Amino acid sequence: MPKAEAETLDEYCKAKKLTKAGFIRQAIKEKMEREYTKVVDIRQEAVYSCHSITKEQRDFVMEFKNKVWEKVYKEAGWLERFQLKFIYFL
Repeated sequence: MPKAEAETLDEYCKAKKLTKAGFIRQAIKEKMEREYTKVVDIRQEAVYSCHSITKEQRDFVMEFKNKVWEKVYKEAGWLERFQLKFIYFL
């Protein structure tokens, strides 16, 4: 990262009272929120319109599903993983 960008990031983090890790977590959270909203829009279009979704829309939804699954499974403890895998069959 160039020095000017690093300084800008430091100033932003200080102004928002965030650490750099906190800034990254916030950015990822915001990205996931935008993607979730897009997935909901695609689902509503598929359910409430007469036409089906495109391949690109389907691929986007499946990619988002896989990202969420990996995040949930990675952050789960051993009991939650057991439940997800064997009780809920996910």
